[in-house]
Amino acid sequence: MGMNSSISDSFVRLGNYVGDQRRTIRKCILTSLFATVLLYLIPYICGALLNDIVEDGDRTDNIHFIVDVCTIIILMVIIWYIATTESKRKMALISLEIGKRMRVDMNDKMLKAPITFIESIPSGDLSSRFTYDLKMVTKLISADYNGFVVHLTMIVAVIIMMFVTSPLLALVNMLLIPIVYLAVRRLTKQSEKDFAVQKEMVSSLNMQMAEIVATHRTIKAENLEKEVLENFESTNKEFSESFIKARSLSGIIGPIVGVTVNTGYLVTVVVGAIMMIYGMLDVGMFMTFMIYVRTLTTPINTAATVYNNIRDDIMSLDRVLEILEAPEEVHPGFRKFDVRGRLTMEDVCFSYPDGAEVLHSISLEVGPGEITAITGPTGSGKTTVANLIMGFYKPSSGMIRIDDVDMNEIDISVLSASLSAVLQDPWIFEGTIRENIVYNSNASEERMLEFSKAVGIDGFVSKLPNGYDTVIGEEMHRLPLSQKRRIALARAILRDPKILILDEAVAGIDPISGQTILDLLKDYSRKHAVVIITHNQALIDQMDRVIRFDDGKVVSA
Repeated sequence: MGMNSSISDSFVRLGNYVGDQRRTIRKCILTSLFATVLLYLIPYICGALLNDIVEDGDRTDNIHFIVDVCTIIILMVIIWYIATTESKRKMALISLEIGKRMRVDMNDKMLKAPITFIESIPSGDLSSRFTYDLKMVTKLISADYNGFVVHLTMIVAVIIMMFVTSPLLALVNMLLIPIVYLAVRRLTKQSEKDFAVQKEMVSSLNMQMAEIVATHRTIKAENLEKEVLENFESTNKEFSESFIKARSLSGIIGPIVGVTVNTGYLVTVVVGAIMMIYGMLDVGMFMTFMIYVRTLTTPINTAATVYNNIRDDIMSLDRVLEILEAPEEVHPGFRKFDVRGRLTMEDVCFSYPDGAEVLHSISLEVGPGEITAITGPTGSGKTTVANLIMGFYKPSSGMIRIDDVDMNEIDISVLSASLSAVLQDPWIFEGTIRENIVYNSNASEERMLEFSKAVGIDGFVSKLPNGYDTVIGEEMHRLPLSQKRRIALARAILRDPKILILDEAVAGIDPISGQTILDLLKDYSRKHAVVIITHNQALIDQMDRVIRFDDGKVVSA
């Protein structure tokens, strides 16, 4: 009951998303159903033809009748083929269109969803939803759902035709159906949990693979290959066990159905022979009934297999819908003004979802004309403050103001233009170095080169064959972290934000280049607020102000 309810709820949610295409899907399914019913009328027609031949001794009339009936049957087969092929083609196109729309909407949702929601899903699991799970959803729409409905219709159509052909023989066969139903229901319930575990293990394997790829240098440097391999093998073993257990239970369904149907076939032969002996059944209808009994095996087995596929598809659908139905971050701000760059935090507290409070009554103020350093032990809350300022998280209590205006009241376009940050692991997309530097700004070539030289990019770029047109990214020319930070810093300054946040942005950069960058920032801070989060004492000593954090509190400012 629970699983069926879950499947029903998931289909309702999918139906709400499909929208206007529901009508086309219904037409495709009805077309398939019509073709199925048409196909299963053929054995009955053949049985009637056989009876007519046996009873009528006129060979000339029989030949004409056979030709006419065969022509009708050929036309029925042609109609069945065209209807089935066209239905499958349309369903494939619809599934591709829905999959494409889902992929776009998922990407759009990822850009609009709160950071806390995105961070609640491991990156490996997230990529799995965009690839494997979305593929399973399109398969559900294009093949599995339509196939399940069609094969159920086949079963119903065959049973109806069995009753039309011989009600008594049909009743004898129907006595076996409750046995099949009870067996399938019990096995389905037992395998539900194993299918859920199997899906979780797939996500776990994807996450581990993503971590191995992302941290392969650290793994090699610290000689952790053995531990990583053992951990992966353990997860892989759990996945294999859950897969075997789930598939073993669900795989029993087909054989049980097959044995039951074949038993029915044997019973039909015995009872049918007795009925023919006593004149209760003619030869044509007996042969027709035997065809229906034998035909019943295929749709039942296929429906059972497709049902297992649908249960797998539904788990993927739920994971996709979790993203599509995620709440969107709403910024109610409407005020537009020229930002000067004074930032204040008043009694700001922050807690992660379902976690303890990590910031306690933070109050600070920074503004143009000075460079402010935020320092403190690892885990003291420095980066969390930067995330709050950038709007990645919302304070649990307290207020953040820019030029005495609550950030929540400021128009999002004003905030985006006024704030910029260089994070510890800066974002570099696949493109040229030039494109990465001028991204999201209208800077001229001269200005781009000026800041590139100031942050020390020009030196290593000049050694590259294609210079600033060198393509970089994860799959192309890979850069060390220090060079990524230089590019991110140049990009941030080119946007000319009134408030610039640097989270360990100069860490790993050589002292000479670091001093050059600091001189640039001092000049930049004359009309802008610059905040540097750092552990570097030499850098801290050159700051205009120093705010020290410890255990989520400001201990000195």
